[in-house]
Amino acid sequence: MLPHVQEGKLIALASTQRKRASVAPHLPTMEEAGLKGFDTSIWSGLMAPAGTPPDIIEKLARATNEALKSRDVIEPLQKQGIDILGGTPQEFADYIRSEAAKWTRVVAAAGMKQ
Repeated sequence: MLPHVQEGKLIALASTQRKRASVAPHLPTMEEAGLKGFDTSIWSGLMAPAGTPPDIIEKLARATNEALKSRDVIEPLQKQGIDILGGTPQEFADYIRSEAAKWTRVVAAAGMKQ
């Protein structure tokens, strides 16, 4: 959507992620705009099948984090407005659990049924 904002076709009011986007640092977050706790960040990550040996998981994590330092990886992602994080397998597992819990609460509060 950023190209549409830059061309004046849309007006951006706020970013929906927890911190300001690196591609639009002038744009406040929803929390800064007054909606406390608002975070609908889009995220992605690498996963392996259940039962993958821990040493393989660690090797993949190290290789991924190393790749995320490469200009060949960083530049195309940043052009798409993607902020690169990286981290440990445990941090990613904790994040996935927190996201599942958050969206479970949202679904319940909205009265949605599966």
